Amino acid sequence: METVHLNILSDHIFYANKSVKLFVRSDVFSLLIEDLFKCLKRSLSLDIYLTDEILDGIEKTPFLITRIYRLREEGASIYRFSAFTEDIDILCQVDFKKTLEVRGIKGESSHALISDGDRQFTICKEQFDQIQIQEYRLETDDINISFYADSANVIKNSSTRVHWNVRNATRVEIDGIGEVSAAGSRTITFLNDTIINIVAFNRKQKKIKSLCIRTANQLIIDYDIQYLNPASNQFHSLGESNHKGVYGIYKGHKIKLIWSVEHADEVMIKPFGCSGKGGEYIFSVKDTLEITIQAIMHGGMTKSTRIIIHEFPVHVFNQKLVKIDARFLPKVEFKVNDLRIQAYSYLKERGYLRFNEVTQRLRERTLSCERELSTLYNHQDFRSFYKTHSIPELKKNIKERLLSYFRDKPSILSIVNRMPDHHD
Repeated sequence: METVHLNILSDHIFYANKSVKLFVRSDVFSLLIEDLFKCLKRSLSLDIYLTDEILDGIEKTPFLITRIYRLREEGASIYRFSAFTEDIDILCQVDFKKTLEVRGIKGESSHALISDGDRQFTICKEQFDQIQIQEYRLETDDINISFYADSANVIKNSSTRVHWNVRNATRVEIDGIGEVSAAGSRTITFLNDTIINIVAFNRKQKKIKSLCIRTANQLIIDYDIQYLNPASNQFHSLGESNHKGVYGIYKGHKIKLIWSVEHADEVMIKPFGCSGKGGEYIFSVKDTLEITIQAIMHGGMTKSTRIIIHEFPVHVFNQKLVKIDARFLPKVEFKVNDLRIQAYSYLKERGYLRFNEVTQRLRERTLSCERELSTLYNHQDFRSFYKTHSIPELKKNIKERLLSYFRDKPSILSIVNRMPDHHD
């Protein structure tokens, strides 16, 4: 890991006042242990999430496994957790307000500081809040704390009830309340965002947990509608029409809904069935789709935002037939001068429409031509030719013509005379 990123992470942890949530999936964890001990000395709640790879390496190193157990004895909660996303190597949330994100430790690394109010911060916070796994190597006699409120979001100057249940502790203290019994609840009024820490002790360890109660004047729902551009294969925001919450999309495009809800305890996205205070969902539209984002605060406040997406082209006009009383319909008669009827009458009078007679004449003419062709074909054969022309006579005429033609050439005449007379 680059030194600059390690220094930024150390500073990020140093400025925490109440709570630190840290996810690490690289061996940089060993370089942060001293910073984490300093957090516990300041009575900060510390939740550490380590991947299987990191924990397996720690368990093979006696020095590190000892330090892990010491962190637990001082108040840290350590969890075995796979990952948030593949490209996030470190995620550190401080006081439920700021999150440091580090990517690409083994390559070209980068970092980003995400503040409360950003959509990405809401997503990261939701991911931390939804983690429900048992602590790493939790023993039966270790301190175990359950600390929660009826609503993590309240309207300013209103109250909610805080509950706790602690096992294996001899003393329990809560910020603003003092020492309490191992299990109980208290109704508290909140004027501003408040982080409450609970600390439990026994003879061998202590444990610190944090609870964040957010106050708001109203629920806030933010969203963005995007379409997939087939040319760039990237999503781009759609512009709203003159009516807020109404969008138009060309037929066949994929659409992405991105939402972020502040101060809600529950969020429901209809008709997709999605939940969570932040997220995204890809879908397609057929004709018209209505989406409802509903945010609920357990204190009683509810807010809904409706989004309507039209797919184009759409049917602009729909046929609507109204029954009209016949008394109000005028009697109208139309006369059409059809020239086709006049032409038919004229041809019929002139006798051009006697189709049967015309057809019969054509048929007789065709049959006559057929008979004539058959006669000509059968008349010309060799027998008739021999009857008309005599072959011997023809040969005789040929010989006479040769003798006449070569009368001045005795040698040729002698040859011709020797030829047999086939005409005899």
